[in-house]
Amino acid sequence: MSDPLVIVTILFLAFGKFVLAGLWMMALKFTTLVGEKWVFRLPYDHDQMRAELMASWVIPIDGIVFGLALYFDLVKLTKPTLGASMMAFLVMFIWFEVWFYGTHRLMHTRMLYAVHALHHRSRVTCPLTGLRFSLPEKMILTLGSVGFALIASWLMPITLPAILAFFAAYYVESIAGHSNVEIVPTEIVQSPIGKVFASTTFHALHHARVRGHYGLTTTVLDHLFGTVFPDYVEVHERVVRGESLRHLGERA
Repeated sequence: MSDPLVIVTILFLAFGKFVLAGLWMMALKFTTLVGEKWVFRLPYDHDQMRAELMASWVIPIDGIVFGLALYFDLVKLTKPTLGASMMAFLVMFIWFEVWFYGTHRLMHTRMLYAVHALHHRSRVTCPLTGLRFSLPEKMILTLGSVGFALIASWLMPITLPAILAFFAAYYVESIAGHSNVEIVPTEIVQSPIGKVFASTTFHALHHARVRGHYGLTTTVLDHLFGTVFPDYVEVHERVVRGESLRHLGERA
C-alpha cells in the first residue's frame, strides 16, 4: 500500500471522475472559441446540476472497493510489463463493454428500470451527468469493473498500470459521452472506425430517446443487436455542422 502508484490508482478510482468532470465543465466555457457543436441546444432541467452533484456521493465506491481489496489481499497483481499491461487492459476493456451493454439494456426493461431511472432524469446531459447514479446501479458498474479486475487477477496477469489505464479510458468516455458537445469529426463516424467507437452524439441520443444506443465506448454490440438509431450518422453530421437538435424527439 506504500507504493506511490498504488496510492495514485486508489485516489484516481475514487476521485478521478470528479476532476475530469470539473475540467470538462471548464472546457465547455471556451467552446465558442473553437465553434459550438452542441448535440441538443436546450436548457438543462431545473436544479439538474445540483441534483447530479448530490447523487455523485456513490462515485468513490470504485476506489474504496479497490483499496479494501488490496488491504485484504483479494487482488493478485502481476509485475508490470508492457505486454502484460496491454493484454490486461484489452481484456478489461472488452469485458466491460459487454458487461455495460448487457446490464444497461437490462436496466431499460420495465422490471429493472427503477435502478437506472435516476441517471435518466438528465435528458439533456452535461459532464456532471456522468456522476449521477443510484447506489444499486453504481454497485452494478463497480462489480463489472473493479470486481472483474479482482477476479481476473487470479486467473491471468493483471497489472496496476493496466487497471489505471482502463479506468482512465472508462472515466474519460463516461464524462465526454455526457458532455453534449461533439468532439469527434464526421470523417471518423462515417468511417469503419465509427462502427467500433462511439461519439458524444451517440450517447446524447440515448438519453433523449431512452431506448437504443446502449453501448458506452463502442457501438459494436449496438450494431450487432440492431439497437443503433437509423439516423445516428446523419444527426452527428448535422451537429458537427453546428445544426444542433432543438427538441428531444427530433430526428434527422
